Amino acid sequence: MKLFALCNLCFFSSLFLYRIASANAGGRETEHAILPPRCWNSYDSFCWIISEQDFLQSADIVAKRLLPHGYEYVVVDYLWYRKKVKDAHIDSEGMDLIDEWGRMVPDPDRWPSPDRWPSSKGGKGFTEVAKKVHDMGLKFGIHVMKGISNQAVNANTLIYDYDKC
Repeated sequence: MKLFALCNLCFFSSLFLYRIASANAGGRETEHAILPPRCWNSYDSFCWIISEQDFLQSADIVAKRLLPHGYEYVVVDYLWYRKKVKDAHIDSEGMDLIDEWGRMVPDPDRWPSPDRWPSSKGGKGFTEVAKKVHDMGLKFGIHVMKGISNQAVNANTLIYDYDKC
């Protein structure tokens, strides 16, 4: 009970301070969201091994139970392009395909993995999954890591448009 009271106190104190800061914004008219975007992220529940079936089942639960409470996004997160093969894990290096610029790309011989994303065959990517998510009243998101992967660094690939710098 004390923890709950402390959490409420912290929340309302920060809300109060935010209001004061907004009021003192120097006369600028600013618009802020009442709440941050709410989403369900596949990594939090499945790490990197989520499949299309698991993702759509989870999206259905979000649509039925959390959409009424402001949740609007479902996101396929981290290593969606990696095939589940023996000895593959989150820190496996050299198991993914990179293009000439070091960007991660799905390996056409390994992705879509029939056990992970079957609707993406034939170059469709996440089109069907996104449509199903949108039909549930949700927005579809996909995680793409920014920066240069360790695999690209180890391969010493060039950076796209490096010659225009």
